[in-house]
Amino acid sequence: FAFGAVIGWLRSRRKFTEPERILIYKVDHLGDVLMATPSLRAIRKRFPKAEIKLVVGEWSKAVLIGNPNVDEILFYNSPRFSRLPSRPTDIRELKRKLGSWKPDLVIGLRDDRHTLAASLWESAFRVVRGGVQLRKWWRMKVHGEKPLHELSLLWETLRPLGIEPHSVQQLEYFIQPDERQRAEATMATEGILSPFAVIHP
Repeated sequence: FAFGAVIGWLRSRRKFTEPERILIYKVDHLGDVLMATPSLRAIRKRFPKAEIKLVVGEWSKAVLIGNPNVDEILFYNSPRFSRLPSRPTDIRELKRKLGSWKPDLVIGLRDDRHTLAASLWESAFRVVRGGVQLRKWWRMKVHGEKPLHELSLLWETLRPLGIEPHSVQQLEYFIQPDERQRAEATMATEGILSPFAVIHP
């Protein structure tokens, strides 16, 4: 949290201009990536003309395919968040994928120390959730405040960009035609007829 707060403070000193290229880091677990989909929608709405690239772990691919709010999905398996069967990947591989593409704005919805360290040498304006988490952690420890929900942390992170929480915070998952066909085939094989309910305790 402290490292992220420092990086965020340093990079927020940069002059902010309307970005043409935005790089978003969200390298944590699948459920947290799904929870970030309202934020992706809000970023696209705030910067409709920008090219947006999103960095996630490869395990998050399924919930992002077809999402119209990002132009390209890049994979980086953070050592901090990787679980089998996924294997950690080297941050240098991500840098090779980015090549000469340089963002004007970097948004750290969830970083690790490698993506934060990379920002030491970037010239882009950057917002990062480390400072938000550090402040909330301090208030929780000192004043007994309740921890913030994941969505609230994300909205607090995006506030410096003029992005406010949406009244409707619907999560988005875009089901692809081949996924729907496989599901229907499985249900037919198992004799499952509509209507039906799924219970996941």
